[in-house]
Amino acid sequence: MTGAQKLSQSRDGNLEAPISADELALLRARLAEAENTIRIGGSGERDTTERKLAEVALREIEQRMRLATEATGVGIWEWNILTNRIRWDAQMFRLYGVEPAPDGIVPYEAWSGAVLPEELSAQEAMMDDVIRNGGVGHREFHIRRVDDNQVRYLRAVETVRTNAAGKVEWVLGTNLDITETKRAEKALAEREAQLRVALASAHAGVWSWTCDTGKLVWSPECFVLYGLDPAVKQPTVAAWQKMLHPDDATAVINAVEATVEGTSPEYREEFRIIGADGQERWLLAVGNVQRDADGKPLALSGINLDITERKRQEVNTHLLMKEVNHRAKNMLTVVQAIARQTAVAKPEDFFEHFSSRVQSLASNQDLLVKNDWNAVPIEDLVRTQLAPFVEPGNARVSLMGPALKITTSASQAISMALHELATNAAKYGALSKDKGRLEIAWSVYASEGEPAQFTMSWVETGGPKVVKPAQRGFGSTVIDRMVKASFGCDVTIKFAPAGFQWRIVCPAGGLLEGEHQAATGSKGAKPVKRPAPGRSRVLVVEDEALIAMEIAAIVSDAGFAVLGPVSTVQQALALIKNTGCTFAVLDTNLGTETAEPVALQLRAAGIPFVVVSGYSREQQPAGMRDATLLGKPLDARSLVAEIRRVH
Repeated sequence: MTGAQKLSQSRDGNLEAPISADELALLRARLAEAENTIRIGGSGERDTTERKLAEVALREIEQRMRLATEATGVGIWEWNILTNRIRWDAQMFRLYGVEPAPDGIVPYEAWSGAVLPEELSAQEAMMDDVIRNGGVGHREFHIRRVDDNQVRYLRAVETVRTNAAGKVEWVLGTNLDITETKRAEKALAEREAQLRVALASAHAGVWSWTCDTGKLVWSPECFVLYGLDPAVKQPTVAAWQKMLHPDDATAVINAVEATVEGTSPEYREEFRIIGADGQERWLLAVGNVQRDADGKPLALSGINLDITERKRQEVNTHLLMKEVNHRAKNMLTVVQAIARQTAVAKPEDFFEHFSSRVQSLASNQDLLVKNDWNAVPIEDLVRTQLAPFVEPGNARVSLMGPALKITTSASQAISMALHELATNAAKYGALSKDKGRLEIAWSVYASEGEPAQFTMSWVETGGPKVVKPAQRGFGSTVIDRMVKASFGCDVTIKFAPAGFQWRIVCPAGGLLEGEHQAATGSKGAKPVKRPAPGRSRVLVVEDEALIAMEIAAIVSDAGFAVLGPVSTVQQALALIKNTGCTFAVLDTNLGTETAEPVALQLRAAGIPFVVVSGYSREQQPAGMRDATLLGKPLDARSLVAEIRRVH
């Protein structure tokens, strides 16, 4: 019986989330190594302790894989060869347009019946090859979805896992819908073909240079590209060379010479010119040499294409990619901090709590993307974090407040606080009882001559009797210390018997978009923590409250006094002047400003510092570029080592 025939009887699997093929292969390899250690332990070649450590490592790797695949659209399946059971995760059912089975178990026909008939045999053969020979298999094929009859293009990756006897026990696989990618690739290929045709046959921007006489002839469109009037006489080679950008002239001239001499088969160069109209433009020049029967060059002819806009887009794309990279690293650092704080607070419930907190972050990211990374309506933010309690027809939660928008930088902290409040209410508070009620209200007010203040309240009623917890967990840290650090808030928390209450009051400019901004002071105006004099004092400057708390905890755990954390240049400079420090940890980007003034002041005072940032060294301000750079996510050991190196 072939692997595909065996597969037709059933498969098994419960992975939840997708990763790339290379990442999946790496994780699977690490799983195999861990399991191999377990098998060796079981055979008597390793002791019991090593076996248990390997089992722990295996569980950790499996957990990391699930987390890594959680946020993307890959479907996961597993096949247990011993039980011949197929199980799909929820995404697999969505990919194939099939109604999900309660236990995820599907027949082989759920897959084979969807694959286009002309591709099925080849796909089965490739799967059989992986089962027989091991390794990682990569396949691409078409399916016809069950629900809407659409033909979709999928990419599959599968690998095998052996048991203690060395026999294949599991086949593990992923499916990813690459239809849109394939369409985009096809469209791109068509556009490139059209461009090639245009470059070969278009009359716009045509030029020709006669090799023996040096005569240069331009079409009228070439004159326009160089900012010249087509009515003037044809330019000379010397006049053309003068319009080449000084930084590009040598390369362009060398490329022309190489093509004429025959050392380069084609003249193709991208370069800048300074036109007669003073405008800088990017041109793509493509040309070929015409030769006589003896191979002597007669003329070099070709076309010029204005690619200025494309170059601008490339620059913008490059900058955007750098910014996305920075934001991604910052987000990973936030996740790192959440993981650490969650593990410290309740290690026994780590996976459940950590997963829900990461999902909360993802929901906030979705909301930001929906609003094009602009300010987010507060009501939308509340509804996102309290779903499904705020669905239509559910009267248990009431929302009251004007139509205000919260800034992108503030949305993360508020959404995290709302998530922790909602989680607690659903488990222990008003939302844990059918008769429980929750009222969330927000407003802006201002006394005469005073800056506008934003207030938000959370009041629960009708739930179980409230008892103040004996210990503070990570959730308490988020709704209290993190919010205070983020916005300079006054936070009021009441464990009233009738229901839990939470209220914040802070400068509106730290949170809200619009007219409230100009009337308020800077974020985080509250007094900062100052250590006792005489100790080694480490100044922490970071505008992301959770990351700042994480850095402060690392520094404090290493035995150093923490100064701050602070989130603005003004606060940092004031502490350096009034309190002093012996070391500093600086984030590069502090909202609308950078930490460069702080770095310059520290350097002038001879105080060592490190930069902790998601930006590369080339992206750092000049005053910070030669400082020690620790990337995000932060390696705590590297930070502590840097501090101890100078203390």
